[in-house]
Amino acid sequence: MKYIFDFDDTLLDTRKLKEAIFSVLEKNGVSRETSLERYLGHRASKKPFNLKFFLNSVLAWETEDSSRAEKLYEDIMAECPKFLNQKMLEAIQRIGPENCYIVTEGEEEFQMDKIARSGLYPKYFPRERIKITDRDKSEDVASICEANKSESVIFIDDKRRHFTKIDRERCNNLTTIPYDELHPVFLTNEGTSAEIKRK
Repeated sequence: MKYIFDFDDTLLDTRKLKEAIFSVLEKNGVSRETSLERYLGHRASKKPFNLKFFLNSVLAWETEDSSRAEKLYEDIMAECPKFLNQKMLEAIQRIGPENCYIVTEGEEEFQMDKIARSGLYPKYFPRERIKITDRDKSEDVASICEANKSESVIFIDDKRRHFTKIDRERCNNLTTIPYDELHPVFLTNEGTSAEIKRK
């Protein structure tokens, strides 16, 4: 059995990462209101989020000094291990990392840095089992299903919209499981179906 994990809000608590971003900026003279306004403006542009670019733009806008952005980036990213979903990490360890993939949507450099700094790469996921896309995930999910035709594949994501575009003919060995932090999914590699227990 193979498992595909989403990254943001499934393996990593991105709400805590966002809070760290706003907190670090606030400690460096940028009001939370300004940071949030700039963040929402950046997200509304529909461009993949890159923290370095965001910090540079906020600091240049507020202080006309973007030279501090790299230090603030390091301060924020050093916190990534604290934001890792420990229940999901335990599931990956039980399942066996060799049976697991990450398929995530976002800007490649930033996504890869989050995955690495959280401790998942390379310890649990070699680069070839990490798929980063700036479009929908359906093609990457389909390629994993086709590469593992003789096995069941479980895809876990917090956003159900990623399940709707999947080609079910190409992915006839796929089961989708929506991840909900209030009712976490606990997985085992026993048998041909996931064992799902609700708290």
